[in-house]
Amino acid sequence: MSEQNSGNGRRAALFSGITILVALLVLVRGTRVIGAYIARFREAHPAGAIVAVIGGIAALLLLLFIGLWRSPKATAIALATAAITLALRTGNGAAMAIALGLAGCTLVLGDLVVRIFRGRETREGEIAISIPAGAVAAGGGLLL
Repeated sequence: MSEQNSGNGRRAALFSGITILVALLVLVRGTRVIGAYIARFREAHPAGAIVAVIGGIAALLLLLFIGLWRSPKATAIALATAAITLALRTGNGAAMAIALGLAGCTLVLGDLVVRIFRGRETREGEIAISIPAGAVAAGGGLLL
């Protein structure tokens, strides 16, 4: 039984390594574009505004971290409610439906990739593996 677990551990480590490698390749390929966006952003906004935005984002991420740490369910409900309200009030209900469809496709693709690499179905609590695997597979597929 331990041989099977060590085999699954090796397979999971290989899958993680491939995922990280593909993500790094995508980032390396896009460095010129990212640099151009940063340069345009700096030209369009004063330095004080950029610092204020970075501080605001850091505060929001800290608030999100604390919320997820103390009460993950309440935080998820609050974020989902805010996102749905924002999408509907701005008239983007159709875009929200498309985004939900894309998220579903990403999850299905990720589940397929995880099944191929691991040789088994995902277990309870492993949905977090399927989502990034699907995103990397879709992105990698677009690059090919």
